[in-house]
Formats: sequence, C-alpha cells, structure tokens
Amino acid sequence: MMTYKRRTKTLRIHTMASQTLTLDDLVIRIAQPADIASVARLAALDSAGLPAGRVLLAEVGGEAWAAVTVDGSSAIVADPFRPTAAIAGLLELRAAQLAGDDNTPSRPRAPQALAVQRAA
Repeated sequence: MMTYKRRTKTLRIHTMASQTLTLDDLVIRIAQPADIASVARLAALDSAGLPAGRVLLAEVGGEAWAAVTVDGSSAIVADPFRPTAAIAGLLELRAAQLAGDDNTPSRPRAPQALAVQRAA
C-alpha cells in the first residue's frame, strides 16, 4: 500500500508569538448573506463602516479575520487583534482580480494571435 503525503505551502505571518498559518487554514471567498454578522463584527472591531456591495471574506480556521469590497474602493475591515496584514494584501489582490483591474499582477498569458494584413 502506497501512502502519499501532500506538501503544504506555508503562509508565514509573524506575530509576537511567532504564529505560522498554512494555506490550508486560509479561505478567501465571496461573502454570503449569512456572513453579515461576521462582517459587521469585523467592522465594529476595526471601528469602520460596514463594507457595501460585493465583499470578499478571509477566514482562518473557519473564523472571519478580514473582509474587503470588490468594487475597487478597497475598503478593508479586519480584526485588529489578529495578524491580518498579509491576509489583507491577498484580499486586495483577489478583489482587484475580480474587479478586472488591469494593473493586477497575474500569471503570464500566452501571446495572442496577431492579425496581419497582407498588402494588396
């Protein structure tokens, strides 16, 4: 019987307690209506207003740590008692991708075919 061990990438978040999170712990998804209480809690903790429009939510271990609007305003609300700087950066990047921002770094794309006109 063969056993396969999956390699896990690690997102290093440095805190006073040297906490390290694995990417398996982090989930970034579009917030649903059932998440309003979690997003409202983050906004209250961050002394900020509730984000409007489509919202991306970052959860670590099933608990909401940060949220950002997708509409391009990059209004981030985050738990100030958690190490959320790296997560906020990932949220901003993903929000820009979903908003279709042309300045968003992405994977290199295959060259597109060029239309060549022949001389008559």
